[in-house]
Amino acid sequence: MRHPPQPDRSAPFLDRRWLQRYDGIRLIRATDSAVLDLPVGSSILSFLDYNPRWFVDRLMETRGNTLFTLGLDLTNSCTDACPMCFTMDKRMGEGPQFHLDVDLTLRRMAELRQAYPDTFRLVMMSGSGEPLNLPGIEDLLDGVADLGLTTRVTTAGKKLRVPRVRRAVLRCAIAVRVSVDAVDERTFNLVHAAEGLAERLHSIRELVADRDASGSTTLIGAHFVIQKDNHRQIVPFADLIRALGCDFVSFSQETYGNVAGGFTEEEFRQIVADLAAVEDLHDDDFGVMVPTLTHRPTVLAFDKTYLASPEVLDRCHHSRQHVFFGVRNDFSACCLAGMDADFKKASYIGRLETDATMTGVHEVVQNGVGSALGRSAHLSCNSCMMNGYNKVVDKIFAFLDGSPEWDCELLAYRPGKLRAQHYELVMAGRDTTGTHSAPAGRPS
Repeated sequence: MRHPPQPDRSAPFLDRRWLQRYDGIRLIRATDSAVLDLPVGSSILSFLDYNPRWFVDRLMETRGNTLFTLGLDLTNSCTDACPMCFTMDKRMGEGPQFHLDVDLTLRRMAELRQAYPDTFRLVMMSGSGEPLNLPGIEDLLDGVADLGLTTRVTTAGKKLRVPRVRRAVLRCAIAVRVSVDAVDERTFNLVHAAEGLAERLHSIRELVADRDASGSTTLIGAHFVIQKDNHRQIVPFADLIRALGCDFVSFSQETYGNVAGGFTEEEFRQIVADLAAVEDLHDDDFGVMVPTLTHRPTVLAFDKTYLASPEVLDRCHHSRQHVFFGVRNDFSACCLAGMDADFKKASYIGRLETDATMTGVHEVVQNGVGSALGRSAHLSCNSCMMNGYNKVVDKIFAFLDGSPEWDCELLAYRPGKLRAQHYELVMAGRDTTGTHSAPAGRPS
C-alpha cells in the first residue's frame, strides 16, 4: 500500500487518506530526539477522532484543561431492540419518550464553541438510543455545521432512507458508521430484534450515491459486533460492505456481557482465521478494523462499590475533554453517564436550562469532575474503560514536559502488526459457561 505524506499539523481532522488508516503515533522530543511510540487502540478515542498531530499540540498548549468533544445523548427511542444493547436498561428506566431539545442544545453548543474556539471541533452522535430518531435531527445537524463543527454519527441506519436526513448527515458528518451485524434477514432479526436488512443496505447505497454526487468527503462504513448468532458471517459481511461502496468496515467483540453464549474451540479458531482474512482486504480504498486492535478486556465489569475521591475524579482527562449532555436536557460530570443510570445519578450537575449547570460544565473542563462535584462519588474509576485514554494523556504530558518543541508522526497501518502474541479473544455473556479464551496470534 502507498502511504501518503504526514498530515497537515494545523488541520484538526485527517483527510480520507489517513482516517482510520494508522496504527499509532510517534512523539519526537526536540531537546534530545527521544522517541515515544503510542499504539492506537479503541481507548484512545481522540486519536481516532482528531488528527493526532493537531491534537497533541492543542493538548500541550492547554495542559488538557479544554474541551475537545461534546457527546450528545439525543434520544432514548430506538428503531431496534438489539439483545447486545448496553444502554437498554438506562433508556427504559428513564423512558423512551425523552429527547434532547434541539434549540437548547444548539444554544449551549454555541456557548461552548465561543469558550473553546481552538479545540472544540467535534460532536459525537451515537446514542444512547438511535440518534437519527431525534425529532428535528436535520435541524440539529445543520446547526452543528453552521457553528463550524463536525460530527461522527453511529446509527442503525433505518432513518437514512429519508433524503433530507441523508443530506443533513453528509453536510455535517466527517464519518458515518452504520451498525448492521448480519448479511441475511434471519441473522439480522436475531441480532437486532428488528426486520428490514434489505432496507438498511439500500439506505447505505443511497448514502454512498448521495455522497459521491454531492462531492461530500464524509467517510461511510459499517459495523459488525461478533456474537454467537452471526460469527460465521465475518468474511461475507466485509465483502458485502465493500461491494456497497463503503470506505471501511469495523468488527468488534461483544463487550458488555449482554449476549449469552460461548464458543467451541473450532468456532474460536475460525473466528480468528476469518478476522485475519478480512484484515487482508485492507487497502488504499477500503479500511478494515478488527477487534485485535482494541487492547482491552472483552467484557467490562464496573466496580460500583468503589468510592472515588475528588482527587481521583479530577484525574479523569476524558471527562474533562469529552463533555456529555444527557437526554433529559441535563449534564452529568462523568463521561459515561449516557450508558449507565448509576453513573448519571452519581455525577449529576443539573439541567441545561440553568446557567449554573453551564458553570458546572466549565468547572469540569477546567478543574475536573471532583472539583465540580465537591465530593466523592461511586463512579468505578478503578475499572473504567477510559483509563487507557487517561494513561496515554499522562504519558504524553510526562514525555513532552519541559520540551520547547516536539513533533508527532502517524505510523501507517499494517495489517496483522497489532496482533499481540498473547492476545485473548474472549466472547462472554452473563453466563460464561463454556466461553472460550485462548491466545489468538495471527494464524500462519
